[in-house]
Amino acid sequence: MTDTEKRPRPEVAAAAARAAIAIREYDGREVPDWLRAVAAGEDVTPPTD
Repeated sequence: MTDTEKRPRPEVAAAAARAAIAIREYDGREVPDWLRAVAAGEDVTPPTD
């Protein structure tokens, strides 16, 4: 995402995060705290890899 693009709406980001959490839990994978924070509607910056 570039600086000129708008960030997704918080509701859309939270819904996507909830879906990602469900998939990770189903697969038995660890769910990062920042992903749970996004699902809760908090405004967070994901960690850089």
